[in-house]
Amino acid sequence: MKLFFVLLLLLVGSLLYNGTNFYLKYKAAQKLISEAVPYRLENNGEGMSILVLGDSTAVGVGADDIRDTVPALLADKLQATEVDNQAVSGARMDDLLGQITLAKREKYDLVLVMAGANDIIRFADVKDATNSLKEVLSALPANDRLVFVLSAGNVGGTKLFPWVVRPFHTRLNLKYHEQFALVIGEYGGEYVNLYEDPKTDPFVKESGKHLAADGLHPSSSGYLIWFNKILEQTSLSASSAD
Repeated sequence: MKLFFVLLLLLVGSLLYNGTNFYLKYKAAQKLISEAVPYRLENNGEGMSILVLGDSTAVGVGADDIRDTVPALLADKLQATEVDNQAVSGARMDDLLGQITLAKREKYDLVLVMAGANDIIRFADVKDATNSLKEVLSALPANDRLVFVLSAGNVGGTKLFPWVVRPFHTRLNLKYHEQFALVIGEYGGEYVNLYEDPKTDPFVKESGKHLAADGLHPSSSGYLIWFNKILEQTSLSASSAD
């Protein structure tokens, strides 16, 4: 009987701890989201143009400076003169269709899509998210090259959600990567897989450095890791004017 009560107390304590931790990090996430502003460059003249679609990671939530976000780093690398960033925090894959209607040009030199994390977090069916992705790709403005980034390196490796949920997020994460990569390959774009095994994942090993205060969004150093993966896994590096 004593063992039962000890186990019960441990269970209750664990639930209280995880619940409190989730609440505090959720509040931190809301604060970061409210403060974040998408990186944009306004230019009606000549030069490279980039359209950015996506969720809070495309907005750059969690970065210490707007210049540390992926769109900003990409624009600097390619010396872009226009960045039309229509990303919205909380967006899911099917929300990107609405973002496309707000695009200012009929053609862009490059389209950067950073979305998928919110679908995974909410355990959205892979088929539904994949079909939405196909619709998004079909509705994109004309472009010379597409780089697609699934903004979910490993949702299961973040510190926002209770440990019991994380393995399920990771499993779904891998399914998304597999299906999204196939779709992007058929479309002719370049897919960037941000996932890393938890044993080597810097977001797991050094979460305090690479994750923001909410334990979910990347910090400035985290976004730099993602940007370097874009350079490693696509042909963008060869396009640099450096």
